[in-house]
Amino acid sequence: MGTITLTLPVAETEVQAGLHSGNYGLIQAVINGNLDQNNFAPTGKIFRLDGVQQGAANAGDGLVWDGASATWKPSSAVKMAVAGLAAGSSGQVLTTVAGVPTWAAATASADAGQELDYAEITADVSVGGATTVLTGNAVTYDGTTKILVEFYASHFSLSTTNSATLSINLYQDGSDIGRIWQANAAGGATAWTGSGIHACRRLTPSAASHTYSIRASQINGTHTINAGAGGSGNVMPAFMRITRV
Repeated sequence: MGTITLTLPVAETEVQAGLHSGNYGLIQAVINGNLDQNNFAPTGKIFRLDGVQQGAANAGDGLVWDGASATWKPSSAVKMAVAGLAAGSSGQVLTTVAGVPTWAAATASADAGQELDYAEITADVSVGGATTVLTGNAVTYDGTTKILVEFYASHFSLSTTNSATLSINLYQDGSDIGRIWQANAAGGATAWTGSGIHACRRLTPSAASHTYSIRASQINGTHTINAGAGGSGNVMPAFMRITRV
């Protein structure tokens, strides 16, 4: 669209040269897009029309900011098809597949720090051999999400047997993937009560459903991992927690 020009009336000298002549110039400027800079984005309330490139766009394209030219440009990589998306089901999340918005089941790929799984015990666990301390829930991972698996118990105790050892291993889908904690008695037939257990492992599970568990083993004697229901003067639960890194 070409520039619009307003011609001042010639019959009324007061309008042409007086109070209202400046208003004609202002109206003409506004019609042609020359708004006061104070009204422009980003600090104002109106987008700069000369900052939006509208050419060469395809149906469904979105806008991306081009810092080099200080303009918005169409991009087929950013699809704006959300308006035509059907309603999802309960528990689904909005994601993209090949740049197109779609609904999908929630997986372990949400924001960092999100708790993906939690399991706890509220009673002592006696370890006189290979012992499953607790088992988490099945969680579906996407193959790229990094997670942190934590195990915590407020305290433990070793028996009076000489050279007693208590070990804790992390299991994935029933397979041992490594030791994450161990306590060794200094020697002599003396019981030892430890101040607590906090063991962690950071890893990236494969794209599948996985279940993690904490299992304990011992050398010489029967040992205890302590846990309780909490409350005044009572031991708090021992737990395993998995969060997204």
